[in-house]
Amino acid sequence: MKRHVLLYLGVGAAEWIGLVALEARHNDYWSGDYYLLIVLFTALIFGIFDRRTAPLLAGFLLIVPALGLALWTAPQGDRNGLQGLWLPGLLVWVLFAGVCHRIGGAIAKAIEAK
Repeated sequence: MKRHVLLYLGVGAAEWIGLVALEARHNDYWSGDYYLLIVLFTALIFGIFDRRTAPLLAGFLLIVPALGLALWTAPQGDRNGLQGLWLPGLLVWVLFAGVCHRIGGAIAKAIEAK
């Protein structure tokens, strides 16, 4: 496995655990807003420095640890089933992260052209 794939997976896992899972242990109503913003920022930064990885793959690699851990570590709320929305929400977030990775690549290309 390539090192950059492990980097993406490791950063994605660290972000999920640090920004959602640990907080959700003490606060069942944690929304995880910081996680969503940080993942987009991370995808943008990775796009600037790693243009080899396809944007959709990069978004998937950043989000897949959260998808794997969400069933056990996502905030549970009042146990009415809304925690199940984390999974489809994260799948949509893969696309947003991919777009941010693509934008980062475009920024790097523009800087390189100057």
